[in-house]
Amino acid sequence: NDARKAYALITGGNTSGVDMGYSPRVPLSETFAQTNLADPQDATSLSHLSDSVDAVQTCNELRAGEGKSPYAISSTLMAIGEINANYGDIDSSWHTLTFNTGENLAWGYGNADQAFYGWYDEEKPYQGGHYQNIVGGYNVTGFGMTGNRTYAQEFDYYYPGISVSAYKNYVDTYENTYNEVHLLYSKASDNYFYLYDPDVIAQLVAAGFEDRGVYFATPAFSSAPVYQMADSRAKHYYSVNENEAQALAANGWTIEGVAFYSASPDTGIPVYCVFNAPKGEYIYTTDENEKESLLAAGFTDGGTAFYALPYNR
Repeated sequence: NDARKAYALITGGNTSGVDMGYSPRVPLSETFAQTNLADPQDATSLSHLSDSVDAVQTCNELRAGEGKSPYAISSTLMAIGEINANYGDIDSSWHTLTFNTGENLAWGYGNADQAFYGWYDEEKPYQGGHYQNIVGGYNVTGFGMTGNRTYAQEFDYYYPGISVSAYKNYVDTYENTYNEVHLLYSKASDNYFYLYDPDVIAQLVAAGFEDRGVYFATPAFSSAPVYQMADSRAKHYYSVNENEAQALAANGWTIEGVAFYSASPDTGIPVYCVFNAPKGEYIYTTDENEKESLLAAGFTDGGTAFYALPYNR
């Protein structure tokens, strides 16, 4: 339930079951607006999530030195920390008070260890508030950090939690059960490919394709394969609908096989399809801003093609 609450909060701002602030300085709509799951600098990126788990371990080592029991990690508090860290990138004036948690904030430190030096080592002589949060009587915590060096640690009693080692195991397992789907483009043929196989990517790059990087991540396997199809001009179309694939094949398209797998609509984020009719190009993106920009440029909205994992680097 804690993980479900965290997911609903971080992907859509759903606060059901979340302890909200009584007198927020910043309303949820503004706080949440700075979270972008498609931005690798965002606190929700997998690399920042992994580093945030390590930061909680650092906190617990400081607590152990004071004879205190370790904090457990709450997924909801991790989501709150990520949201507040993202907002902190544009507003370093004070706490948002959007959520009813204890909180430590820091800006500009090179890494989380340096942030803890400011919170703990520098404040220990006078028992400052950041120090008190670290060694105090809370029992669960969460942490968020951005690529712009904003750090937010949340503290509470309200949410359930699990050990740092168990949480880290979940993150590590997740890292090993997804595929990073790259966009490759050939200027010579004006052709796009979406694929994850590093050997095929290397072959296409050697043949002159441009690797434009990771566009989204998909499960290593699911019950919903995404079919790759090509028309007579070798323009590629991707669909999770087998009936659609067969209908296109009957009209001259070639089904080239399963490109990757779709996440569940319940747990994934939509991958939008937009179509450039004059060129026969299909572009796929999880970034709603990119989709709207392409539509404004004259592309046709193809709707949601399939679902990706809520992931970015």
